[in-house]
Amino acid sequence: PLPGVPGRLQIASLLAARDGALWMGTRGAGLWTLRNGRWTAVPGVPGWSVSALAEGRDGAVYVGTDAGIAVCRGGTAAPLRGWPATVVRALALGSDGILYAGTLGQGLWLGRPSGAPERIGAGNGLPGEEVYDVRETRGGAIYVGTDRGVSFYDRGWLTNWTLASGLPDSRIWAFAGEKTAAGERVWVGTSDGLAAIEDGRLTVLGRAAGLPAGRVHTLWASPSGRLYAGTRTGVAIVESGRVVRTLGVADGLASRSVPAIREGPDGTVYFATLNGLSIWRGGRFTHLGERDGLPSPAVTSLALAPDGALFLGTAVWSVTLGPDGAVYAGTVRGLSVLRDGRFTTFDTRSGLTNNNIVCTVLDGAGRVYVSTNRGVNVLDPRAPPGRPAVLRTLRRADGLAGDEGDLGACYRDAQGRLWFGTIAGASVYDPAREPPPPAPPRVHIAGLQLFGRDLPLPPSGTTRALASRDNYLTFSFVGIDLGAPHRVRYLYRLRGLDRGFIETDRRSVQYTNLAPGDYRFEVQAASGLGPWSPAAVLAFDVLTPLWRRWWFLLLAALAVGMPVALLLTARVRQYLAIERLRTAIAADLHDHIGAGLTEISILSEIAARRATGNGSGHGSPKAAPELGKVAEIARHLVDRMDDIVWLINPRRDSLHELFLRLKDSYAELFAGSGILFKTTDLRLFEDIHLPMDYRENLYLIFKEALNNSLRHSGCREIELGVTVAGKRLEVRLAHDGRGFDSGGFDSAQGHGGDGLANMHRRAERMGGRLAIASAPATGTEVRFSGPLRRRHPRHAHR
Repeated sequence: PLPGVPGRLQIASLLAARDGALWMGTRGAGLWTLRNGRWTAVPGVPGWSVSALAEGRDGAVYVGTDAGIAVCRGGTAAPLRGWPATVVRALALGSDGILYAGTLGQGLWLGRPSGAPERIGAGNGLPGEEVYDVRETRGGAIYVGTDRGVSFYDRGWLTNWTLASGLPDSRIWAFAGEKTAAGERVWVGTSDGLAAIEDGRLTVLGRAAGLPAGRVHTLWASPSGRLYAGTRTGVAIVESGRVVRTLGVADGLASRSVPAIREGPDGTVYFATLNGLSIWRGGRFTHLGERDGLPSPAVTSLALAPDGALFLGTAVWSVTLGPDGAVYAGTVRGLSVLRDGRFTTFDTRSGLTNNNIVCTVLDGAGRVYVSTNRGVNVLDPRAPPGRPAVLRTLRRADGLAGDEGDLGACYRDAQGRLWFGTIAGASVYDPAREPPPPAPPRVHIAGLQLFGRDLPLPPSGTTRALASRDNYLTFSFVGIDLGAPHRVRYLYRLRGLDRGFIETDRRSVQYTNLAPGDYRFEVQAASGLGPWSPAAVLAFDVLTPLWRRWWFLLLAALAVGMPVALLLTARVRQYLAIERLRTAIAADLHDHIGAGLTEISILSEIAARRATGNGSGHGSPKAAPELGKVAEIARHLVDRMDDIVWLINPRRDSLHELFLRLKDSYAELFAGSGILFKTTDLRLFEDIHLPMDYRENLYLIFKEALNNSLRHSGCREIELGVTVAGKRLEVRLAHDGRGFDSGGFDSAQGHGGDGLANMHRRAERMGGRLAIASAPATGTEVRFSGPLRRRHPRHAHR
């Protein structure tokens, strides 16, 4: 019992104020203060239960209750105007004067106490809507404790618009900005209509405004106030929030599928189509195609330079122009940069998280933001040699709506904010609100394990000797940054094995089958876009085994005979070189044979056109079929060789990589055919590594199934589902197009009549079973189920 306080109380919160007063929040008995040894009840508190207290710089006390927030000044309390009247469980006042209120069921509310608050919830990356604690670190970082984990709030540099925000669909395909009297209106194209976002408010434009049903996959806002929206049936022209005209094939558009739209300074509108470039001038269409010099009829992207020059991409997902005249081309094999007449390509070997570049956009500092199937990579195209070009990657863990981006869905608005479309919503990134780069975190090598057993770390500056059999090592490391621990990234390399530094956000790495030699493990750390720390180093030697030392070999030669000794030495060297040989074969196949086959294919197609008189009026048509066959065979060989290069790459042996390759391999065909490809969350399978034969059979089964779906079904949607339960794997691929009768699959959809039989044989080799269900009117489902065989990677992050 407290003197002056009736009965016993449940104390829910306490605050020791700077003036010496003690504030006490209770369950059911309101708010009390202790001054000069006396307890006094505080009148005017809007709820009987007080769970949170925070003091402002001016001495005001903010009170979180079961009915909202109150502010106490001069001994009395009053409700905080404009803030929600809901259960408040946590309060914190940031060093910048922002008030943070954690609620039950409404997430986190934040803002200046005198203004209107902003709500942060699941749509902004908060893991749970029930917030029980909010804390600010000395470095200014805000941590939010929820019913589903701890979240880090980066003060609004990344926000999201999702279904929960009012979007008609979560899949985002396009953005366009339109100047208004109040600032700017950003149009968002989704899989189910169009939305406009202006001054934090969202408006949906759908069928009631005359927009056709379905996907809006490209947008262009004209300075004249017109909005051009590419839909599945052509182009809709929107003015004042309504569709005033549509343009389709009947009006002269070359194709109803329009991947990109641009308008020139003279009012000419260019439409990229899958059947050439349609040019709309003065209400009439003209066209450019292969006969006019286009390398392919499928124009997939456009970019317009300030001087009126038009850049057209064929089999290029995005074309972006830099202020220095550089051209950035996003493809399925990485980002190619054309500067001063020379191309430079960035791909996964350069640090990108994925080679399928769906769109690019530049910020005001010249950094390039590359949207992929694995997040948005922030790229410095002028990074000095020896440093990674990728500065950081924005992922779902950072607050991005989704890791998988969509074609063409990148945009920079008038305020310099960057918009990214994903399969889970639209994300808005504001570089200006991101804090300045911090000092680099201190990095430490935290542990060394041999075959999973901890080894003591050697003293700094010394070298540890390991026996020849002690060649399965795990290095653990940590960069300490309490301000933003989830944004710490690392560079590591093993001198004596790795050619250069490798970037990761993991905190351990494994090396196996190390050959005898001297090694130095080096690791650096950086936080966000900040500088890299000095390297932490661990030096060690793997000793030459007894049976490989010169005197042992000499004795063996004398005892057994020189031929036997030489044979043993050769076999040992052969086993040690297998892994390096696999990598060398992959590189040679890709760089030499692959390039030659590609050149054969291109030259054959050119020769075939000349032979049939295409463009010249001369030539013999009899030679064209054979040349066409040569080009087709070369293309098939290039495709198969790419599969082989991928298959023998030990860094691409996970179940996640397998299905991501399937998706990326067909991305261009999906886009060109207007097919929506849905998958489960493939990130769940990053740590499941497969043997080569198992991976090959599984890949070829579902490559065959995807080929059949694309060639024969006429489907609009393909869905891939993957389930791992213990030691069992189940993969399901289904489409909504034309099915087939059970007797017609081999001849109609298999290759050479053996397609179905080959798929079944591959499933049997894996110890599993393949089930195919199909009907002409209900689509097809291919389902594999069987044991999951795993392998341990030679060099994998853990």
